Formats: sequence, C-alpha cells, structure tokens
Amino acid sequence: MDGSVFINILNWNGWEDTIECIESCQLLQYPNFQIVVIDNGSEDDSVAILRSRFPQIILIETGVNLGFAGGNNIGINYAIEQGADYIWLLNNDTIVMPSALSELIIVAEGDSQIGMVGSKVMQYANRELIDFVLGSVDLQVGRTKHIGRGEKDTGQYDLASESDYITGCSLLVKKAVIAEIGLMTEEYFLYYEETDWCLQARKKGYKIYNAPLSTIYHKVHSSTQKVPGAFVYYITRNRLYFLEKFGENIKWKKRIMEDWSIIKAIFSAKFLSAKFFTKISKLPYLFKAYFHWFFGMAGAMKSPVKYHANIWKRCFGGQTDHRAG
Repeated sequence: MDGSVFINILNWNGWEDTIECIESCQLLQYPNFQIVVIDNGSEDDSVAILRSRFPQIILIETGVNLGFAGGNNIGINYAIEQGADYIWLLNNDTIVMPSALSELIIVAEGDSQIGMVGSKVMQYANRELIDFVLGSVDLQVGRTKHIGRGEKDTGQYDLASESDYITGCSLLVKKAVIAEIGLMTEEYFLYYEETDWCLQARKKGYKIYNAPLSTIYHKVHSSTQKVPGAFVYYITRNRLYFLEKFGENIKWKKRIMEDWSIIKAIFSAKFLSAKFFTKISKLPYLFKAYFHWFFGMAGAMKSPVKYHANIWKRCFGGQTDHRAG
C-alpha cells in the first residue's frame, strides 16, 4: 500500500479554510502523498498567504475561476504528468482524520474493478451527524440523494459498499479510470460534474465504493454561500443537463413540477415574512437556470457559453455539441 497519491485541494477566495484543510492533511498516516493546491482565480490574498504559509507545497494558479471540474482538471493533469497512481479530490472546506487516506487506499486496492472511492463525510459544525456516506441517483427525475445525511453516526454504515456515486468533497480516483473516461465535464461548472464522472466510470464497468472508515468533516456549501443564488441556479440547470445525458424513462413533468414548486411555497408563506422573501429571492435564479438550459447555455452563471443547440433541436434531431466533455 504505497502507491503515490496527489491530493488536489481547490481554493477560491477561501484561504482560511484551505489552511485548516492542509494542516489536517499534513497529519495523514499514509506514507506517499503530495498536496497540490489549485487556486481557481481567487480575488483575495489567497495565493500570497498560502505561498507564505506553505512554501513547500505545490500551488498552481489558474488565473480565472474555471469551476469545480475545470480547476480540478488542471490538478489532475499535473498529477498524472508527475506519475500519480491515485488522485484524491478534496474540498478545501474539510478537515481529514489521520487515517482517512489510508482507509481510502485499502478499499481501492481491495478490488481491481473499484475505480473511485469516497469517505464518510461528517458535518463540521455537528460532528456526530453524517453529511454523506453513500449516494443514490434517480435517473427518471435526475435527483441525487446523500444517504445518511442528518443521521447520528452510530456505525450503521461502517461496512464498505457500492454506491451510485460519491461526492467530489472527497473522491479518490485511480489513474487507470481517468485514462479510460477522461477528465470531468467542465460545462457544469459547479455541481453534478462528479456524479456525471461516476456514472461514466460505471458505464465502463468500474465500481464506485465508499470507505466508511475514512472520515472527514465538511463545512458544507461554503463556496456557493459567497455568491447569491449560485446554489439554486447550478443545481437546477445542471440537473436538467444531467437528466438529458443519463436519464432513463425520464419523467419531465415531475422534474419541472418539483423545480417550480417554489411558487407554491411563496404563496403559502406569510406575505412579507422572512420565509416569503427567502423564497421569492430564489425565483430569478430559477428562471435563469431554465432559460440557459433551454437555449443550451452552460458554464459559469455570470458568463455562460453555448455548449448545445436549443431544446427544440436537441429533442428533434439536433446534435449536442459537448465542447468540454
């Protein structure tokens, strides 16, 4: 158990979290790892602070925000060029337990068909509660589910098992998988890219597993909280694209009704109450998500790029242009 592991930590205006993450990684018990920080176009003092604090760590600057997949893909390419056997994608708003990486490797090396492995992700704020252990995907409506989320950890998920997908918060991938399926699809920008990647691997015959004895603690949505409406926009738009790509017996009516149930929630809230304003503030981002999906726009919310034909051509014989996939 000595394969080389490159730990990719993506930073965007979050040097405080990144410092805490790196410091926890430095205590890992696994003997052969390299930490790589990819700064994804930060506009604060992240680069200067991180270089000063950790001069021995490789820090790659993208220059612009390339999103989760784009930034991590830079790090993945670097790791492969340096001869990595494994790449561990790790959110910067996490801290890891000393045995976390060793436990991932134990599961990964237990079966040659296992291609990706994820940790037991616990909540940072309440460390008895689970955030993610296993993931399930409903391919009829594109809904993903974090199995175990909100449950108190009593060891109920402590047997390694197969999963539909694992979250990019902590994702260990073998270099052989990347050689076969390529890098993550960058058009999503944020959310669903790791689910897409996992399903691509499964289609090639690889197993996706969790390593429940690999424990990390996650602050949850720390990046999207910095940008108003980002979570609603990216989750809504990317779920629609994901459903187009991987859906089976798709229930479009149910998908659309679930998304737009926010309107019912607005009218059910007390007028001018805090809940009313919270719900109504999400509407512009929901409209924008559907508008961009309809016309084939993807990438960053502020500057989307046309990746696909509009919905009519996609549905009635038009070809999809997967630029980033």
